[in-house]
Amino acid sequence: MDKEILSWLNFTKEKVRELELLESLFRNGIVDSNKEAYEFNKTINDGRKQSQKIYDTKVRERIANLVIAERKESFQARIKIQRKELGYLDLVTTTIRSFPQTP
Repeated sequence: MDKEILSWLNFTKEKVRELELLESLFRNGIVDSNKEAYEFNKTINDGRKQSQKIYDTKVRERIANLVIAERKESFQARIKIQRKELGYLDLVTTTIRSFPQTP
């Protein structure tokens, strides 16, 4: 695996160390005992933000130019039309509000 990408991934031991670092930073701020780990973590994260492997200016431009479309009709008006035109009934859902996997 690419070393740059591998440095972004967290596995169990690394995640525990990061949590310990966060606790230390929260309780003590940046001090001698955590400064090296903090700087290392900051370098990895800063590098990821600027990496050409994940940074695509075309995507960033498209996101910056997105226009949020507002619906003209309320949900109640739309569902009434959908039920009339398409014959929609109330959808059966499970307790977690997802569609059941079997009929």
